[in-house]
Parts: sequence; C-alpha cells; structure tokens
Amino acid sequence: MQKSLFLLTLAAISLAAISVVFVACEKNDEHKAPVEAAKEVAPAGHADAQTTAPMSNKRRFKVDKLIRDKVPNYLRNRNVQTNERVMGDDEYLERLQNKLFEEAKEVIDAKNKEELTEELGDVLEVMLAYAKENNISFEDIDKVRIRKKNEYGGFEGKVYNASVELNSDDDYVNYFLSNPDRYPEIK
Repeated sequence: MQKSLFLLTLAAISLAAISVVFVACEKNDEHKAPVEAAKEVAPAGHADAQTTAPMSNKRRFKVDKLIRDKVPNYLRNRNVQTNERVMGDDEYLERLQNKLFEEAKEVIDAKNKEELTEELGDVLEVMLAYAKENNISFEDIDKVRIRKKNEYGGFEGKVYNASVELNSDDDYVNYFLSNPDRYPEIK
C-alpha cells in the first residue's frame, strides 16, 4: 500500500512538472521536445533525471564601504573573492566621512576595554587619513587641541549643558539660530 502511494505521488509530481515545463515552453516560445523538457525537471533519482553540476556553496554579501589597504589580500589568502576598486579623491573623502561615523558608532557599541581600545584606534586611523587628505598634519590638529583645552578646558570635568539663555542682541544668538538641528530654540 505504501509503495503504491509513493508511486502515485511520484507520478503526480512528474505530471505536474511536465505541465509546468509545457507552460513555460509556450510562454518563452521554446520548442523543446516533451521528453527533453521532462528530463530537466525530473526528480533526483528518477530514471529520466539528468545529473548536473552541484550548486555552488558560495554566498555573496554587499560590503559597500572603505576598507583598509591590506584587507583585499588578506581575504584573497583565505580564498575569499573580493570586488574592490581604487576610488577618486571626491568619493574617497565621502567614504572617509562615512567610515568615521561607522567607527564612532563602533566605539559607542564596544562591550569591553579591549574592543574600545581597538575601535578608538580605528577612529584615530580614519581621522589621520582624513586629515592627510585635507593637507592637515597631526601636529596641526594637536596644536588646536591644546589651544582649545587651555582656553576652554577639556572634558575631564564631566560638565553637561542642557540649555543656554542669552540676550537677543548677543552675537551667539545668530550662531544658535543658524544651527537649528543642533540647537533648537526653546519657546
């Protein structure tokens, strides 16, 4: 009983497959003989089934970002196919900006001191590349950092500012008004 049920099921599947092939052939104006068409969709192990090369076990993922210079060779050494190219200057600057945001987010998401140290190193690497691309040296950056720290202080004091209130004729009013996304006016 089970064997005949299996054969009936197999016959139904084969007929359905042949019907699908006929419909597909008619839609695509392909003129294949019914037997050839049936062989293409016959279930594995069936007498009419053709052996084909196994499907690839490869998977492809979109990366779409600036990567470190040595990463393509590292990946190729691990038998990973890469699809990289060298960017022009304008795109490179844009991708560096994106990379800076990406690495800053990873700093925020770091779970421990080791991850944090690694991500801060990545931020510094991107920052230095961005500075170099804009003809700014690390020494220039550090001079500005020191000047601002001497003039305004650092962040060690952990000071938080919720809002400011100033006279309407103060010069800073225009600064705040010109940056409404960063400093919305409280009415």
